[in-house]
Amino acid sequence: MAWGVWRACILVPQNFMEWPQGLRQSVLLHELGHIARRDPISQLVIEICRCFYWFHPLVWLAVSRVKIERERACDDLVLNFGVSAKDYARHLLEVVSNRPQKCLAPVIGVAMADPRLLEDRLRSILD
Repeated sequence: MAWGVWRACILVPQNFMEWPQGLRQSVLLHELGHIARRDPISQLVIEICRCFYWFHPLVWLAVSRVKIERERACDDLVLNFGVSAKDYARHLLEVVSNRPQKCLAPVIGVAMADPRLLEDRLRSILD
């Protein structure tokens, strides 16, 4: 995952170097996309807005939409770098299926770990 606002970095699991080369490349391209697009900064702004307007339902809808579109944009970036859609979809499934059950993803907001969005992301990637 991309982490940090002013000096963003990419956090990977301990066993990252054991992953197949194609999977590592896909993950790094996706996360570099978040950093290149300055997504950590936009996420900070979004969260500040949500703090002030927490009571407004359209703010919650907008935050949800931004997360979906941000992931799709980075997925498109990976595909534009030449990773085949079939391989990338398989890589995404591998990452999601191999994460620990007691993961902090829901707490820290890792969008790719949300099973409700996974099917839509896979359809978008393969389309």
